[in-house]
Amino acid sequence: MDEVQPLAINGTGDLAITNGTTGDASVVQVSTGKAQVTLKNSPVRATSALFWKESPVLGLADGAVKVFDQSGAVIAGIHIHSGPVTALAVHPCGDLLASVGEDKSFVLYDLNTMKAVQRVSTDSGMLASF
Repeated sequence: MDEVQPLAINGTGDLAITNGTTGDASVVQVSTGKAQVTLKNSPVRATSALFWKESPVLGLADGAVKVFDQSGAVIAGIHIHSGPVTALAVHPCGDLLASVGEDKSFVLYDLNTMKAVQRVSTDSGMLASF
């Protein structure tokens, strides 16, 4: 049985994005442990998440990135990666989002227009030396 998994915590530390047992993600208030908003992404599981300003952003197992408003409505859904999104980051300026995919690419998005502006593919995978 799947367990609830935390994916991201907001700047105040009181909101977390979690993967639930149903496939949908939730925004949970940490202090109370209660779900505030359900982020509809089922049946595709979230593989990464962050908060952009106060809006939840999910990277999904199907390669999509979804931006939600605070009520859980989808603001933007962009499907560029050909495999799971493994990481998300927002540039300090607050206008650019980057996603990294298992497909060995990263994509930059303009958060003002909610469009992808650049995709870069690499031929390198993750390496570890011991």
